[in-house]
Amino acid sequence: VDWPAFPAPQQTFNKDSQEAEVQALDAVQLLAHGLEIKGNKYHCWYCEESVAREDVGKHLIPFYRKGQQHERYRGVWQDYAKWLQADGGEVQDYMTFEDRKFRCKCGAHDTCYLAPEHVKQNKHLSWMRGFKQPSQPVREKRATRWREVCKANLEEQIQLNISTQQELSSQLPPLVTAPVPVPAPAVKA
Repeated sequence: VDWPAFPAPQQTFNKDSQEAEVQALDAVQLLAHGLEIKGNKYHCWYCEESVAREDVGKHLIPFYRKGQQHERYRGVWQDYAKWLQADGGEVQDYMTFEDRKFRCKCGAHDTCYLAPEHVKQNKHLSWMRGFKQPSQPVREKRATRWREVCKANLEEQIQLNISTQQELSSQLPPLVTAPVPVPAPAVKA
């Protein structure tokens, strides 16, 4: 899937959030923030980077530079996902999406989230004047079908991601471990 397929986050973080709040999240709650279990680390789908278990808080809390970066990328990808679900049916005759990249028949190609801006550029608009599109009723029917398929596929992908993360999380210790009890000093009689 070339757009974020995650459940809605139940908790958001701000600059005043504490790392303990993040550490208390389970795998599905972390998935809602784009963090997927990969081996003994997490992988951030939005930022396209590995995140060590001990750095999850710094990655999600916008007080930290990584947290600010994560928020920016998350917003960009979510805006792209909304655009693709709403307008993807309109561009399917001349644009393809694969491996987080778009390729347009006008010759342009770049990261997927730049596609909404690309279709507004003069070079693309000039190319579109010579492109033979299907009739308006056909385009409207295809766009409606596109939105239906996207919604169904997104819901299916979210459920698949949740079940995968639940299965993988059972193989990892929790982010927060219980404190190790310190034995009381021996008392001499």
